[in-house]
Amino acid sequence: MNELKLSGILILAVLLILVFYAIKYIVFPLLHLALGLAAGILSAVFTVLIIVVLYLWIKQAFDRK
Repeated sequence: MNELKLSGILILAVLLILVFYAIKYIVFPLLHLALGLAAGILSAVFTVLIIVVLYLWIKQAFDRK
């Protein structure tokens, strides 16, 4: 009975170590990729918005005269 308990604890420890390394080397890089992609898309959207607002502002300023 004692051996079963010890082997169960060992299997649990090995599974925890595998999960830790899977998260460290697979999940985190994917998360960083996703965050980088989201930041790039948001940056592009804000850049386009700023350009459009500036264009409309300049157009309106020249149309007044």
